[in-house]
Amino acid sequence: MIDFRYHVVSLVAVLIALATGILLGSSVLSGPLYDNLNKTTDQLRQERDQLRGDISDLQRDKNYAAKFTETLAPTAVSQRLTAERVVIVALPGAQKGTLQQVSNIVETAGAKVTGQIGITDAYAEADKERVLDDLVNQLRPTTVDLPQDTSTYDRAAIEIASLVMTKETAQADTPPTGADGGVLPGLKAGGFVTTKGHPDNKATLAVLVAGPAPKASDGIDRANGAYLTLARELDTRGKAVVLGGPESSAGDRGVVNALRSNDELASSVSSVDTADTIYGQIAVVYALQAETNGQPPGQYGISGTTDGPLPPQATSG
Repeated sequence: MIDFRYHVVSLVAVLIALATGILLGSSVLSGPLYDNLNKTTDQLRQERDQLRGDISDLQRDKNYAAKFTETLAPTAVSQRLTAERVVIVALPGAQKGTLQQVSNIVETAGAKVTGQIGITDAYAEADKERVLDDLVNQLRPTTVDLPQDTSTYDRAAIEIASLVMTKETAQADTPPTGADGGVLPGLKAGGFVTTKGHPDNKATLAVLVAGPAPKASDGIDRANGAYLTLARELDTRGKAVVLGGPESSAGDRGVVNALRSNDELASSVSSVDTADTIYGQIAVVYALQAETNGQPPGQYGISGTTDGPLPPQATSG
């Protein structure tokens, strides 16, 4: 019978053999293994440094191109919107810097910005719809027809667009009269819009500026639908409308993407998905001019399938 001491001796022998094998193996392999590891580490370090250099070069080139374009922008847009009046509509999330830059470039193009309407988050919130509907009905001027078989957002958009837009240059920049004058102040008092300047002085063109696409999807379809309804009505009553935003606005949940996914609306309203850059701001001007010259609306930018950076006849004066 095998006793306990035999098992102990056997186990000790196995452990000694294993330790001996490890020592022998490490002494044989340590040189090549360490050399390969050091070689791989050096190679990865070199690739990292190369990538850092490439990124630095790309950023330098991007900054140079933007500065170059910014320098040429006044010449590129000069007199393209002469005698036009433009209202800026800031959708929720629109960046102040982008709003100011868009306003500046349309003025550089010869247009006058009548003012800015800010659409608040409350405008498209489900629990505020009844309040908005009641307010729109109360504020309705007698000259504005609000079909009762349409949604709250249809009627709100019709009322706002009827107040701020015109196709007639002779009517541009005229202030509201009578009951018309209470529309935007009433919506502002209700917390649905903000105003800057005199956006109720009629404009011939409109630029809606969107912010980045929201991260959460709750209520986004409802909100985008409300904003696009406003864009549609502004376009119906004016010469041209452009919806602009950053690249993400043309991605999932973005309002620019929602516009481009709607074939009917995309055939009447232009969009630019680089409106936060000088390139996109020039494209906004060119898109407005193209439509006033009778060209069809287009979808411009870099995200997804677009009509390119600018309208086809953008170089014509």
